[in-house]
Amino acid sequence: MPQKFIGLLTYINNKVNDYFYGSNNKDVSRKEAYADSYVVDDEGMIIGTKLSSLKGRNVALCSEKSIAAFIILGNLYKKGKLTRKPSMVLSTLATEQTSDEPHAFILMEREPDNYPTRYLFYDIENPTPVEDENGNKNNFIGIYSLTDDQHNDILSGVECTPTSLFELLQSGWTDVGAKRIYGSVKLNKTL
Repeated sequence: MPQKFIGLLTYINNKVNDYFYGSNNKDVSRKEAYADSYVVDDEGMIIGTKLSSLKGRNVALCSEKSIAAFIILGNLYKKGKLTRKPSMVLSTLATEQTSDEPHAFILMEREPDNYPTRYLFYDIENPTPVEDENGNKNNFIGIYSLTDDQHNDILSGVECTPTSLFELLQSGWTDVGAKRIYGSVKLNKTL
């Protein structure tokens, strides 16, 4: 199960990145892209933008990419193709070198599988830099493991520094990036 699940998330990660970054050769700022494609209500108020308007614009960040991945994962869950129920999370992210910034990721419910006491979350915006015992470096997708206690902490607003799932499952790989500190969260969207 772990390899299939990781393969699924890697596939979704690649498809979402292709969707947002794949076809546009013109560099445009995120601000310009939103100005070109925002949605206005009947009273003239800007109420957002459609994900489809950002396709290929090379401007999507954590929230847009997380929403796209959440929609895919949610559909797979509803169809019984995925057994971990996803939730969209709005939070903060910091490292030892940076301060809290708004951030979005996907929390995946705990289930009795090969990681029986672990919740998972998927940070589509931030790959995990890893290194093996020979010094070979790679970037893996941002899948992290939360113990029951860490899950409860993050839901109650306590900062959490999770462990990369690759570090747990792949013997010899070590997360060498700046430790990520996820802050207090609000579960905004569940299925």
